[in-house]
Amino acid sequence: KSGAGIGYEFSTLRPRGAYVSGAGAHTSGPLSFMDIFDKMCFTISSAGGRRGAQMATFDVGHPDVFEFIEAKREDGRLRQFNLSLLITDEFMQAVVNDKEWRTRNVKDGEVCETMRARDLMGRIAEATHFCGDPGMQFDTTINDWHTCPNSGRINASNPCSEYMHLDNSACNLSSLNLMKFQATDGKFDVD
Repeated sequence: KSGAGIGYEFSTLRPRGAYVSGAGAHTSGPLSFMDIFDKMCFTISSAGGRRGAQMATFDVGHPDVFEFIEAKREDGRLRQFNLSLLITDEFMQAVVNDKEWRTRNVKDGEVCETMRARDLMGRIAEATHFCGDPGMQFDTTINDWHTCPNSGRINASNPCSEYMHLDNSACNLSSLNLMKFQATDGKFDVD
């Protein structure tokens, strides 16, 4: 309503085509939910004022990682989102050492696909060069520096990533004109 930013982490959802026991159906995957959120944000913004900003984060080890990487290359898709991959130290080390990388099922952790980490990084770089997304959030570092780790992990951020905290917490930012705190002698008035 007031043009705020919000972050969502979509990689806890099972990949497209995963079988749903009991229902006898297959999942539509995380990107289908992102499409709904994207349309919702566009609809709200079309009513007038400044649109809200959305960030979608996604685990680099999720089976639908390629669909996420390529999402904004599709004309007209996910225009109300910033996209960022949650990048672990493990993935970066695999890129540096030219090792294999595995995507894993959300539900049971079983390996879905094996690839060269550098090939995946190349796809990320190509998509980012094309449209600016996906960005990279260094998930291991973010959680290593977490100021309240006993309260849970950080899974997402607001779109500019200046606010990192727990799920369902508010991004209440304000601004100050720091020049008003400069004394006549040029020193900063800390008090």
